[in-house]
Amino acid sequence: MKIPVAMYPFSSDLLPVVKFFEKFQNKYTLKKLFSPPGLGLAGKDAAYARNHPNIGITVADELDMNDSTWEVLLLTRPIDSKVSIDSELSDVAESALQAGKSVVYIDGSGAEIPEKFRELCPSYKEENHGYSWEKGIHIDAPVILVGGLMSEADSFEVLLGLAAKLHDNGLYTTCFINHPICDIFGFHNLGRILNKSNKDEAQKMAELIAYVKDLEITERPDVILVEAPDAVMRYSDLFPNGFGIRSYMVCQVIRPDYFVCCVPFKMANGALMDALSRDFETRLNVSINAVHVSNLMPDLTNKMPSLSDIDIIPYVQVNLDSVRIQIEHEGKNSQIPMYDVITEGIDGIYAILNENMSKKI
Repeated sequence: MKIPVAMYPFSSDLLPVVKFFEKFQNKYTLKKLFSPPGLGLAGKDAAYARNHPNIGITVADELDMNDSTWEVLLLTRPIDSKVSIDSELSDVAESALQAGKSVVYIDGSGAEIPEKFRELCPSYKEENHGYSWEKGIHIDAPVILVGGLMSEADSFEVLLGLAAKLHDNGLYTTCFINHPICDIFGFHNLGRILNKSNKDEAQKMAELIAYVKDLEITERPDVILVEAPDAVMRYSDLFPNGFGIRSYMVCQVIRPDYFVCCVPFKMANGALMDALSRDFETRLNVSINAVHVSNLMPDLTNKMPSLSDIDIIPYVQVNLDSVRIQIEHEGKNSQIPMYDVITEGIDGIYAILNENMSKKI
């Protein structure tokens, strides 16, 4: 029997996890989602967080520790939180434990585990991987990169959709994703290496090489799926979008063979995609095989960025009908096929990759 769980704090970046929660693991079943007050998600379907079609799970805003419908609290630190919420999370964990619940705390920030969590769980031990490494890396399995021109442009959901499709077709995948909560899916989070503040970039790349190669040897995947750890390109001089530095680093270690690019719907332009594909072939060693058109649209009218959030592009979520119209208008002018995975599913992109990979899939 699966263990009933509640998830806190739910936000839009966790929507793909909710959609695929029962697909990749058999230990837990998701019963409740809780969102902090102020996000405007309480009382609404979880898919409202990204203006996607409803999925039938309503978000609550009050954590009821006496609710008997769940036994375990999945507590996650938001991956792009700009302020410390350690105190709030540790207070929630303590309240859950006092109520007789169990707590699973998932953190991929690379920061030290908060002292309060160590007090709540004295037996906690941090993993310390003593990887050995050698210069260069050769990966036998085909590597599919999924990345966005904006980091929020559905790349996480597209990757999970591909993983599910590959699984349904009897193929084993090794998945590298950005959100640490996917630990419960048996996936791997490169943030634990990339976010380390006590190592320089060369040391991080050396550790990445050893980590990836060790996993390929132990897991023997048919296909490797990699979510780009940040946006794959600079957006503008005002919003540099992280410059795609981490994605470039990862692509030097895990050389992609195929690339699914996720783009805001206004940037789904045939000529632009063709030009970007040529650019990515130079910078990331891979051209674009398929495009997912997201319903996100950069919103640069609200405010000027502060120094603390210069890499963050504000965005709005348009109706998915706008995505369909954009694909119908621009798809015929593009050499690269365009899809909307949110409403159409993953089959179209999978078919393109299957054709390109030929006998490898």
